[in-house]
Amino acid sequence: MRKSKLFVFLMAVMLCVVSVSAAFAKVPPLDEDETDAMEQMVCKLLQDEGYKTDYWKDIRSIDIRYTDKYYHMSIETIKGKLFSADITTKGVVKYLASGTGPEGSPVDNPQMDEDSMKKISDKVTSFLDEVNPSLLKKIGTLKVKKSLTDEKNVYVVVVDSKKKVYFELKIEPTVQLLCYSQTK
Repeated sequence: MRKSKLFVFLMAVMLCVVSVSAAFAKVPPLDEDETDAMEQMVCKLLQDEGYKTDYWKDIRSIDIRYTDKYYHMSIETIKGKLFSADITTKGVVKYLASGTGPEGSPVDNPQMDEDSMKKISDKVTSFLDEVNPSLLKKIGTLKVKKSLTDEKNVYVVVVDSKKKVYFELKIEPTVQLLCYSQTK
């Protein structure tokens, strides 16, 4: 009899903890269809950037965690490549990154030629137009803050003058997004 009372008490405590934690969670849980749609959207964004993230054949695992303000998604491909994304409850991508950042020798005071700045601007514009069109109207002038070069690639860190976005891009030989973050 005593063990059953202890069991009932422990179950009541667990129920209270679950109820309280659910009350503090601000991001609503996703149903299976919403989860699948979000996973496929992020995989498609990554595919558009040239990554092998076909939802049906390249993905090993996808994990979605609930935070106070957004959903955090971690993706691992069969080949071990890692990606992450933060998505709001309205489906707006606030952060997207591949597991690797730019590497190479830093270039002091990077000066980009007009053609390179056009490539950067076109990439930022097309990406934001797809993931957050309202943010595209709010950003300031794009500035290259840092440049890195290795034997065959050129990487840049780009921010806007209003400090609303942060990008890491590979710009040579082709333009590819490495990281995007909405900063404010």
